[in-house]
Amino acid sequence: ENSPFFVNASLIDWPGDPTPRRAGVSSFGMGGTNAHVVLEQAPDVAATEGVSGPGLLVLSARTAAELAAAHERLAARLAETPRAALRDVAHTLQVGRRPFPIRSAVVASTVEEAIERLRSAEVADVRALSEPRVVFLLPGQGSQHPALARDLYRRQAIFRRDIDRCAELFGKRLDADLLELMFGDDEERLRRTAVTQSALFTVQYSLAILWRTLGVRPDALLGHSVGEYTAACVAGVFSLEDAVALVAERGRLLEERPAGAMLAVALPADELEGFLSAELVVAAINETGATVVSGPDAAVAELERRLGADRIPSRRLETSHAFHSPMMAPAATALREAVRRVEPSAPTIPFVSNVSGTWITPEKAVDPDYWAEQLVRPVRFLDGLDAVFERGADVLLEVGPGRTLTSLARRHRGRPPEVRLIASLPRPGEGVDGSEHFLSAVGELWSAGTELDWEALAAADPGRRVPLPSYPFERRSFWLAARHASRPAAAALGDPGGRLAPEHW
Repeated sequence: ENSPFFVNASLIDWPGDPTPRRAGVSSFGMGGTNAHVVLEQAPDVAATEGVSGPGLLVLSARTAAELAAAHERLAARLAETPRAALRDVAHTLQVGRRPFPIRSAVVASTVEEAIERLRSAEVADVRALSEPRVVFLLPGQGSQHPALARDLYRRQAIFRRDIDRCAELFGKRLDADLLELMFGDDEERLRRTAVTQSALFTVQYSLAILWRTLGVRPDALLGHSVGEYTAACVAGVFSLEDAVALVAERGRLLEERPAGAMLAVALPADELEGFLSAELVVAAINETGATVVSGPDAAVAELERRLGADRIPSRRLETSHAFHSPMMAPAATALREAVRRVEPSAPTIPFVSNVSGTWITPEKAVDPDYWAEQLVRPVRFLDGLDAVFERGADVLLEVGPGRTLTSLARRHRGRPPEVRLIASLPRPGEGVDGSEHFLSAVGELWSAGTELDWEALAAADPGRRVPLPSYPFERRSFWLAARHASRPAAAALGDPGGRLAPEHW
């Protein structure tokens, strides 16, 4: 009677105090099968309301029908809890559910948006691969735009860390604040070749590190022009410091060359040869029926006039110089000396050479002459895609702004239809938040079968687990129908009355 212990036989209030509530629960069984558990009150968890940016909701199932049911069940739960925090819902789905082969992903910024997208999403009966082969595509000059990757920089801590690191390294060489140039609205300053190439490398490198931190390991790399420098850095040919030094020097040298122009022409390279004067050269072969020409502005203007007279479509590219042409030869000579001052290593990840259009050799990757040649020779991106598809790829991931290279890959004559094309960041003018677009890319990679590090994705804004609907089993019955005997068993033993005689008991 005087102890603190008692048998609780009815429902009573248990007021709280400064210490957690604790209770002993005992179950006594026959023969000493006794169990005793001490329970302690769980720590208080602050309620999370609202959202902190877009959330990625991932669902999976064994069949498409069950996945569609999972969409509807989650939408119904969210409709019942309109104040739910999407980051908690996303966290629970990402780390609290076993992934199955039929997958989907939805990105939303509000509960209402999540409900609408869950109910309108089309569920495809496509099985995820166990280890999809991912190829990074790294675009060249022309894909830059004002406010480059600004949304992702604000929301993603890993990306922001590497952007800041690169900007600091480039700032010493550009004598300017690269962050201000990248995230500002001054398009003219961003178009300066030295700034453009530095900004593109910074975004591509930081995106590549972010993807690798999330668990996306590239099977191969394919860069376009200055994008090949990012590929070489990611592959381990150049250290980050050496790559920054080379890209900054490359941009400075190109900027010092006389102005020129580049023209995209809707003709294959062999058919275009008859239109080219001695001053014009093929600068890039990106797709089967299109070629990029480079040369002095007056010569390009004359070519543009002749093509127009023959009703052959052409389009000026937004460049200030005739890149990948003999006009860049003096810059190539100086760049060769710059490469000699660094210590390149053999690549640890295969990447495609712009010069040959096939896989670079360890000898070429570390050869200063190769990088000088890469500055003046045409970019053979079309052949590079051939090499990638011949080797085998399941996902082409554009690691940079926009969809320039994935669009070229989509139109490629030899692309297997099952290869997925994913862009990390949106095009300018798409009206999509960059961080939301990036989450969509994460969801597409997960749907393809890539296993991701969810904790790394939410490192700056971790969620907590909340109750959500469990797996939507179809609950179909597979019982065999009962077979009814035509007469009682006793009748089978010779008793017409159906009763079993005692001697047969």
